Amino acid sequence: TFDKNRNYVITSNVSQLYEHGTYDLDRFQVMENLNCVLPKRLTFNAGYNYSTTQQDNLFVKGQSINASLSHQLYQDNLRR
Repeated sequence: TFDKNRNYVITSNVSQLYEHGTYDLDRFQVMENLNCVLPKRLTFNAGYNYSTTQQDNLFVKGQSINASLSHQLYQDNLRR
């Protein structure tokens, strides 16, 4: 969190998984997310994911990026 109002938040998740048995599995994954509450009722959200998976003779590397900009059209007066 960059500020006390939580208008700018970064979350990170890093994991490593080893499974051994009939089929051995090795997976590494990183997930990053940025959420920003902007003026004029705008919200920006962005994320990045990276992963590698190895199982027997198979090796997979993946990456993805996403981003969105949202606008709240009206004020919800029911929330207090």
